[in-house]
Amino acid sequence: VEQTPLLWISAALAAFLIYKFVKGYRSPQLLQQMALSLSDGGKLIDVRTPGEFVGGHHPRALNIPLTDLIESLDRVGPKDSAVVLYCRSGSRSATATRILKNAGYSRVMDLGPYRNTHKLPAFEAKTSAPGRIPKGKKRRSKKR
Repeated sequence: VEQTPLLWISAALAAFLIYKFVKGYRSPQLLQQMALSLSDGGKLIDVRTPGEFVGGHHPRALNIPLTDLIESLDRVGPKDSAVVLYCRSGSRSATATRILKNAGYSRVMDLGPYRNTHKLPAFEAKTSAPGRIPKGKKRRSKKR
């Protein structure tokens, strides 16, 4: 009879873990649609903090933290261009999706958590990725 609280806690934990997994799920068809949008010049935007971004990100992603998104709409691009958003767990990208849609962006897609970037089918961007240095060029170091 004493095991009842432990059983409830175990069931609640299992339900929470299932919810977290399902919340971040994106179908193969949706991932393919996102990859096609990105190959047609859409932007892949990571809305995590700069510290999280430095810790690991998709090589073609542009970092615009959620807290800076409204002030950085010029970096997002034209309102009719495709935008694919992701973050660590999917919560901030969902919020960023609502912000961009409310701002008039019509082709916004929520990739969800960062782990989904590894599930994106390969895509070739028509433009070079943000922050990339063309071959043969070197980054200048900032001297103070």
